[in-house]
Amino acid sequence: MEFRRGRATQSLVMKKRPKSAIPKPLGSAVPVDERRDIFLRAHTVKVVKKTRKSHRKKEAAPPEKWPERALIFDTETRTTVDQTLMFAIYRICRLVGDTYACEEEGVAYSGSVESVPLSYSAVLDKEELNSIGSFVANKLTDVEIPSFPPKIKFKVHQSFPAFTQKVFWNSVRRGDLIVCFNSPWDLSRIALGWRPFRRRTRRAFSLIMSKQFERKTQSWRSHPYYPEIHIEAKDAKSAFISRGAPWRGKKKWSKPERFLDLLSVA
Repeated sequence: MEFRRGRATQSLVMKKRPKSAIPKPLGSAVPVDERRDIFLRAHTVKVVKKTRKSHRKKEAAPPEKWPERALIFDTETRTTVDQTLMFAIYRICRLVGDTYACEEEGVAYSGSVESVPLSYSAVLDKEELNSIGSFVANKLTDVEIPSFPPKIKFKVHQSFPAFTQKVFWNSVRRGDLIVCFNSPWDLSRIALGWRPFRRRTRRAFSLIMSKQFERKTQSWRSHPYYPEIHIEAKDAKSAFISRGAPWRGKKKWSKPERFLDLLSVA
């Protein structure tokens, strides 16, 4: 520090380093005649960005407004308090242009003379069975789709589980339009049981359409390969109807369901 005329000034003194302390270039240590060129080979690798897997569930495709086929069926019950199921009439229609034409027509009833397990249908007497038999034998179908051989006779299913297995489930699996007048009622008549639907409101329940016997518990339970039908009442006239997912074999039920209740649009 130096003080001149009352002011403080700082003087920096740079000391010179000796020549031995200055680093020499790398090439200066090797004579010129001994220097050699170096060739390097580099392998390039393309950098691929890893895409993160999305954990979001894929949105299900919306159901077709007018599917290729439609299953239309109606059930008839006794007028007693229990209202047990007597028979059902159904049609399978195909979309031709802008209208549905009948492709198959049939009837389902319980041909057993006594009550059987997994069936809530009525036991028909001899006179009632003869009436259904004469109707099937004398009445011709209203099939409009030509086929060979022609389907002029009603297709008969002598048990409602057979109708559910061969007709109802095939239509649901194909994504057909299921049409009824008061669908919750007709679906409940061919169901084998029901249970509360816990994920919705108190007005919702599930219909068990197929059952399987478990040896471990010695009881009948909902079939793991067939879904349940969920019904949630909207009001006294209409309800939301959807198909649940089975415990196993979900790939076979990939097509969305479609139910149409004519009572709600009447």
